[in-house]
Amino acid sequence: DKGAFWSGHKRFPTAATFDASNETHWRFFVDSTSLFAAMLGAVPQKKEGDDSYLKEFRSQAWAAQVVQALTLPEYIAGAVNTEGDTSAGGGGKTDSKATLNALLQQLEAFKGKPVPTLEEAEFEKDDDFNFHIDFITRCGNLRADNYHISNSDFQKVKLVAGKIVPAIATTTAAVCGL
Repeated sequence: DKGAFWSGHKRFPTAATFDASNETHWRFFVDSTSLFAAMLGAVPQKKEGDDSYLKEFRSQAWAAQVVQALTLPEYIAGAVNTEGDTSAGGGGKTDSKATLNALLQQLEAFKGKPVPTLEEAEFEKDDDFNFHIDFITRCGNLRADNYHISNSDFQKVKLVAGKIVPAIATTTAAVCGL
């Protein structure tokens, strides 16, 4: 056992609180909601070459307006066990049958209701207006903020993604060839 992951030169993460004036926060909100909306069919799919795609939803004002209308539950931090789990079973006993029955009852509420169809989102790194690289950039930067490390800019993330995608394709082809 090497100890807690944040010991030594590693840093303990801090929880983020949404701040509508923080560009990383509001852009993550815009990018993620736009991607989910496209996958759920709530907005039309982006046409190739359409640089004004969802332009009305790309602003800090829109993000602040939507977030202001939300009622978010207060975050309650759980206890962090830095000593590790000392019990052989890994925790308290749970009644599997009771848990299963409770889950089945919750599923009954959805019986007969339509299930939304999800549209696949094919990753395209070369389109700067489809939210793909934006989303990856914001996710990385939010994580960097949690650990107090420097953020990456859009172009750097796009460059890295441009190197990873061909590597994945090459690896997939090699594995399929075996």
